[in-house]
Amino acid sequence: MYMNVKLKGLTMIIIAIILVILFSVMWINKSYNQKRETKKTILPEYIKKRLSADIGMTTANCPYCGIKLPTFPSRKTKCKKCNNFIYKRTRAYDNTSILIKENEIEKVEKEYAIRTFMLNYACDDFEEYEKKLQKIRKTQSIPFNDVIWYKYEQEYWDAYRKLDFPKMVSIHWDRAAFLFNEKKYKGALGEFLVCMFWDACGSDFFVDEELVNKFGRESWFNTQINFLGNSGRCLEYLNISEKELKDMILSMPIEKGLPFPFSIEELIPYYLKAYKQHQLEKKKFEAEYKIRYLIGGKIEGK
Repeated sequence: MYMNVKLKGLTMIIIAIILVILFSVMWINKSYNQKRETKKTILPEYIKKRLSADIGMTTANCPYCGIKLPTFPSRKTKCKKCNNFIYKRTRAYDNTSILIKENEIEKVEKEYAIRTFMLNYACDDFEEYEKKLQKIRKTQSIPFNDVIWYKYEQEYWDAYRKLDFPKMVSIHWDRAAFLFNEKKYKGALGEFLVCMFWDACGSDFFVDEELVNKFGRESWFNTQINFLGNSGRCLEYLNISEKELKDMILSMPIEKGLPFPFSIEELIPYYLKAYKQHQLEKKKFEAEYKIRYLIGGKIEGK
């Protein structure tokens, strides 16, 4: 009897300890998530000043007639007083849930897309470059995109002066992605073409000439060129011809005076081979599925 009571007491203690541990883990996890959510809502001032701080209703009121609603709607609902549809969205300025009118949907969603875009390209030294550009243009109103592009330009020429080839290639890729996100596909493709040139030549041109001569430049360097991902999508969005592509390649802004192992003219056949491969894949896909082909598995239209 005594042993049974002792075992029961020990079991209760163990269960209590397990429950304390479980509740502690749940509390820590909840606290962590709350901190993470709070952190997500904190935007730098240079982003916030480009967004609307007062759009939408943050309280459970109809954005049309102002009547008090029973609860804050979690989805599209109809006001019983004015019969207008109320829409729930998230405000880009502070990540707050808001109620909006139908004619405000486009603005709210566009601002959130802008917020996401700016966060993707935000940088610790943004304000430093913004102030420099404000001084150059003699105005306080500078578009976000202009500051980012100015930053790329300054960083690129700094890397050029130091002959920091990997950094130069990285900036070409960043500029290509930036232009692609802005839907400036011709500019993006131009940057992608430069990236392909650098990849073929390698980021370190100072190699042993005897080794290059012994094994051949094509064996030493990576001359494989492919239109994959966004570079392939640029071809499709632009519907570019082989001649137009060749003209773009010949007009690439390749830096003068650097010891590239290939000239642009020498690499043109590799570009055109990749282009023809892309066109072949496109033709096969469209013949089979009867829909427009966009490389990367993305399709549109019927």
